Amino acid sequence: MEQNPPKASEVGSAALEDLRNNFGLVQQITFPVIPILIVLGAADAVAAKYFTDASGHPEFGYYVFMIVYTLLTAWASVHYVMRWHLFSLTGSVEYKGGWLNPDTKYNSFFYKTLIIQAIVFATIMLPVFLMVVAPVIGLMVFIPLVFAGVYSGCRLSFILPATVLGHTPTIPQIWDFARGMVGKTIWAPIAATWKYIVAMFVYLFIIGFFVGFTSNGEPLSLIGDIFIFLFTTLPALLAGILFCLVYVGGLSRYYQWGLENRTDAYGDYK
Repeated sequence: MEQNPPKASEVGSAALEDLRNNFGLVQQITFPVIPILIVLGAADAVAAKYFTDASGHPEFGYYVFMIVYTLLTAWASVHYVMRWHLFSLTGSVEYKGGWLNPDTKYNSFFYKTLIIQAIVFATIMLPVFLMVVAPVIGLMVFIPLVFAGVYSGCRLSFILPATVLGHTPTIPQIWDFARGMVGKTIWAPIAATWKYIVAMFVYLFIIGFFVGFTSNGEPLSLIGDIFIFLFTTLPALLAGILFCLVYVGGLSRYYQWGLENRTDAYGDYK
């Protein structure tokens, strides 16, 4: 009889503890990409403000920007995501290659990450586009497609720790491998960080209330936009990076558990 995967709360807590105990390492692997993500975050804020029509609906340029934004974010984030997977599974963050001369493993990891993000992005953006051209149809398919995109992306994400270890499972193999663990990988970082998530929402609400109160509903000036970026966008971006690493740590732990308990499902792909 197959064992049940470990509890999400336990895995999430262990992943968060890794983050706390190795925060210097976290800074080391995220520092090179933080400036890039800050610029992308600022660009996103600008696009949301200027690529909308008078009624506040996104224009075509915004969707083009989102595609470029997704590609660049994937390129930047894969650097620290791969290294944290590697650390969670092996205790090392060293790999051959680099930004401009990646080795085969790094290249493979990047493209697989990009494909997974593209699947999630496409399934979420399709109903958003439909809501613009056909609101009723878009609304009907929005929730199912968003759920399908997130679910499939999380289920296929198990191919990332596999790639880090040099394993080469097929899509059907990794899909079967993830059975019973998708919900746990999503819940693990939430269970471990829910207090911080609540605190962040409260903080953002207070800042938003303060900005709304002081602006009297008028459009913000350049100084106001900079204030919003420094005190809302930037903290949310950094919090998102840390949350991502907790998710990555949990995903790696569930992958390791699967290797030890589900070898029959994978044949000799390793």
